[in-house]
Order: sequence, then C-alpha cells, then structure tokens
Amino acid sequence: MHIDDKTEELTKALEILSLPKNVSIKSVKRKYRELALIHHPDTSNEKISEKMIDINWAYKLLIEELEKISIDLFSIEKNEKSRKELWKEKFGGDPVWSDKSSW
Repeated sequence: MHIDDKTEELTKALEILSLPKNVSIKSVKRKYRELALIHHPDTSNEKISEKMIDINWAYKLLIEELEKISIDLFSIEKNEKSRKELWKEKFGGDPVWSDKSSW
C-alpha cells in the first residue's frame, strides 16, 4: 500500500468516528463504544447497517496504527538506553552482571 493511500484511509477513519487528528487509543475506544451503542443491530432494531460496518473498519484501522506507534516508540526508547540504565530505572542500583569481580 502506498503511503498516501494509508494517510487517506486514516483520515477517512477519523472522519467516520468524528475524531480529531491528535487522537489516543483511549479516545478511539470511547468513541467506538458510543457509536456502537447507537448503530449496533441489537440496540437499533435493524440489520447491521453500512454505518456500523464503517465504524468497525475505522476502529480496527485506528487501533492497529496507534498500537504500532506505541510499540515503535517503546523500541526506540529501549534502544536509546543501555541495559544497565534500564536496570537502574526498574530496580535501582547496579545490575548483577556489572560487577564481575565479586564472582
């Protein structure tokens, strides 16, 4: 898929869910639940509508993209710090493998 196609799809998904461009996973989930209550066949007494199909598509696309971004940011952060720095942040002190003289 071409990058411009992906951008167009994301823009369309934001429009379907009536969300701004600076969106979070939490706001996508909240808006999806809100729209699903209105358009779901169990609550609207109609067969599954085209609107509900669009809502499901938009939700899936946005959540997948936001999760990819979250994973990418985590891996960038992880790679910028050494294992020793990450250990200090999580557990405090020097990691057990840093002082081999005590072995």
